[in-house]
Amino acid sequence: MPPLKAVLDNLPKLSNAELNSVRQRLSFLLGGEGKAKPVTNDWLLEGITSELRRRGLWMKAYPLPQKLMPDGYADKAAFVREYLIKGCGADRLKSVELLVLGQVATGALADYLKRAKTPVSPKTLLSNVDKIPAALDAAFPGYWTAGALSVCATTRR
Repeated sequence: MPPLKAVLDNLPKLSNAELNSVRQRLSFLLGGEGKAKPVTNDWLLEGITSELRRRGLWMKAYPLPQKLMPDGYADKAAFVREYLIKGCGADRLKSVELLVLGQVATGALADYLKRAKTPVSPKTLLSNVDKIPAALDAAFPGYWTAGALSVCATTRR
């Protein structure tokens, strides 16, 4: 396997700390200052941003700002990410499939909120991120129990 392909294949398997080290090393090798912003791995937030763009509710090129994050978002999102990965049967999804899973989960949440007559906005999606398990169960009954949520991520790509 060529060295570049090996590196690219292994990048999705690295932890945030390891990715940050790779970024710092690349910055140094390319002549940068060697300092890097911490890497975030909130593919669920990326899914939320993507779904908001798809619905025409977020037109900016940058991701959702930190000031929109409600208190407790990080803990709720971490729980939901774990829940989604367990629903896939294992943590074997590639990073692009995780992003798609985040988009599917957020789309289900937005539809769930609409049915409950709640307006869909960045704030309501972020505030109700903990309702994703119920929204997915309504949209895809039995998928989580069967460990088949990965079908949603792999077939939509």
